[in-house]
This record gives sequence, structure tokens and C-alpha cells, in this order.
Amino acid sequence: MIIIKRLGSLFIDQYSNLIVLVRMNNILYKLLSVPKSIWNFYAQGFKNQSKWSRQVWLLIAIKLFIMFFVLKLFFFPNFLKTKYDNDQERSDYVIDQLTNPKKSLE
Repeated sequence: MIIIKRLGSLFIDQYSNLIVLVRMNNILYKLLSVPKSIWNFYAQGFKNQSKWSRQVWLLIAIKLFIMFFVLKLFFFPNFLKTKYDNDQERSDYVIDQLTNPKKSLE
């Protein structure tokens, strides 16, 4: 009788572990399916667009490209790379700028 109780509790422990594992797999599946469903939502939306709306999205994409890539190249040069030769000098400059307050112009 003791052996049967021990085997029964062992079976229940393994069964409860299996239930926990199945629940974890379901949660993981749901978490991984969220980005896929979001992607499908937008993909179907873009497939069903009219010609006019596709042109508007193309205009928005061109505008973003100009703002983030072209303007950065011409108007925002890499200040630290042009002024300092190695990473140690760059990090020293950044720490100095962050820790020392600016001196007032008198």
C-alpha cells in the first residue's frame, strides 16, 4: 500500500509538472504570436490600400529618409571622432562635460 501511495504521488508530481510546462508553452506561444499578428495586421492593411494612399506612404518614407539620413550626414558631423583620436580621449571629454558645470561668461 505504501508503494502505491508513493507511486501515486510521483505520478501526480510529474503530472503537475507537465501541466505547468503546458501552461508555460501556451503563454510563450501567445507572447510570440502577438508580433506576428501585428505584422499581419499591417501587411494586410498595406496590401488593400488604394493607389493614392500608397503614394502618400511613399512620400512619407522619402521625407523620413531625407530627415534622418541626408540631414545627419551634412548638418550633424561626428564631433567626437573629428576632435579626438581614440576612445579614451572621447570618454574623458564626455565625462568632463557631464560632471563639470559650465562656467558662466562674465
